[in-house]
Amino acid sequence: MGGDRAALTAVLAIVLFGETVSALKIVSLVLIIAGVVGLNLSGGGH
Repeated sequence: MGGDRAALTAVLAIVLFGETVSALKIVSLVLIIAGVVGLNLSGGGH
């Protein structure tokens, strides 16, 4: 469950600390979340 926590940390940094947001950052976060969801659905998680 490391990928979802990394994505959550990045989102919190954007919201709480005013981190700059770029299209690349948004796409990267979406890919991380999609990967975590995909692994969980395929049984690749725990």
